[in-house]
Order: sequence, then structure tokens, then C-alpha cells
Amino acid sequence: MSYCIKEMGFIMASGIISHVQRFSLHDGPGARTTVFFLGCPLGCFWCHNPETCCRNPVLTYDQSQCIHCLECVSACNMNALSISEERTLTYNDKRCTHCFNCIKKCPSGALFVHGTHMDAADLINELILDTGMYRRTGGGVTFSGGEPTLQSAFLREILHLCKMHGLSTAVDTCGFCEGEQFESICRETDLVLFDIKHMDSEQHRSMTCMPNELIIQNARRLSTAGIRMCVRIPIIPGYNDDIDNIKATSKLISELDTVDNVMLLGYHKLGLAKVYGFGFKQRDSGLMPPSREHMQALREYLQESLPGIPVSYR
Repeated sequence: MSYCIKEMGFIMASGIISHVQRFSLHDGPGARTTVFFLGCPLGCFWCHNPETCCRNPVLTYDQSQCIHCLECVSACNMNALSISEERTLTYNDKRCTHCFNCIKKCPSGALFVHGTHMDAADLINELILDTGMYRRTGGGVTFSGGEPTLQSAFLREILHLCKMHGLSTAVDTCGFCEGEQFESICRETDLVLFDIKHMDSEQHRSMTCMPNELIIQNARRLSTAGIRMCVRIPIIPGYNDDIDNIKATSKLISELDTVDNVMLLGYHKLGLAKVYGFGFKQRDSGLMPPSREHMQALREYLQESLPGIPVSYR
């Protein structure tokens, strides 16, 4: 049964979604539906979801699908599109009026818009379709991104609607959010998946374009407020997997009273295959994924230093 709150006359908060992924197995307990929000305050050079970094829907170009028919160029009255000497489609976003006539004329699907405006009523209708899966597997809904707390009003609204429908929720966050607002959002969810990327603020800035003081303050804030969390540590070889950083991270976790478990997330190259923005792909940093042996060694060290808190990796 669809949720007919719009017909009931309520005004729903709206947001911008990258995509909804069903039967996710790594975004919290059980099988889950993961909602990827657009927009992120960080700029992690290894980002696994680069298509979610932009804050607004954007015209997107998949060069591999382009047949160079020039239909899109002819359709653009603002001359925002052109073909370079290298036969590559170029885009001037300052000229674009977002009429998207170019997409309508593209016969190969090389042009498309990434990002969809949704209101909370439409999104909850999507999420309740998987209620049976949640009940069978002990799963629920995870809000990820990007950074979902950037769209705080929309996130609060959809968390409230999930609670009304008895859906378990998790918020996957980098923790870079104003403290009171962050805590109020996290009080509305059943679980917080909290990323800790580096304990040294300058190193954190070099990796993510932002310092880490606010993130660490928010981790402590959630602990003081009694809010449960799973700490997730992305392992980026050569950047945050040295023993000094792992020790410092372990020390912080040991001081938090509400950590249920720790998950080490090994770097992978899947983000390199994703196209986002216009003709832009995640840059190849030359990194290689950490070996299974290295991940196991890190897990064993953390497990020994954090007795009573399960530590795993993938």
C-alpha cells in the first residue's frame, strides 16, 4: 500500500537523490535498501562513490556511448555544447539553462542527468516495497551518499516516516556536520555508521580537503549522548594504514562508550569506473588495494587493543 501523505495535505520536505540500491549487504545488518544522497562536504581523493559528490543534478556525459552524431550540439540553443578537435564533447555549464533538450535528442544515451529530486512521500513509497526483505533478514534502510546530513530537513523527514512504518534505519556519515544538528539527526536513527579516516588533522586535510576536529568532536558527542554506532575505517595504503595512525584511532575508539563494532574497509578501484559531472572520472591515484594479509594484520591489532568490540574487515 502506498503512503498517501501528499493526498492528506501535508507538505513534505524534498531532497536530491543519486540512486536507490536494493539488497545491499554491506551497509548495516541484514539485507538493506541503501539511499544515496547527493552532495558531500569532503573531497576524498579515493572516493568510492564519486557520482554522489555534486550537490545538484548535473548533465552527465558517458563518452564511451557517444556516436558523435552532433544531435545534442544542434539541439542546444545556448551553444553550451561543442565538439573539440579531438572529437570529444565539451560543455560550458555557465551557458547551460538546464532545459536538457540535448538529452532528448541524444540517440545513444551518452547524455543524461545524474540526480533526482524526490519528496519524502515518494521515497517512503519506494522503501516500503522491501518491507518483506527487511523482516526476513533483519535488515532495513541505510541513508548514505555523499553525505546525507547535508540535506538535514529531508533526512529527518524520511527517518521519521521510516519509524512510522516500523522500518529499521542506519545513517552512513563522515561526521562532518554542525554538532547539535548532527546529534539531533542521529537520535532519529537506529544505527550510525561513522567513518574515521585519519587521526591527524593535517593528514586528514590532505586526504579529504577538510580537517578532522569536527568529526572527532561529533564521535565523542554521540558517545556522550548514548547513540550507538559502528565505526568504519577506510584503509588507504600509504596514507592511513601506518601503525601510529592505527594506534591513535584505536585509542579514540576505546574512549567511546557506544561503539558496537569496528569495520575496516579496504580501498578498491570501483570508483574509477564511474562517470560523474561532465566528462569527468575519478582520478587514478595509482593506489593498489591492500592485501588480505595486511587487512588481517590490522584487524588483529585492533581486536587485541579493543577487547569486547568485534573488529572485521572487507
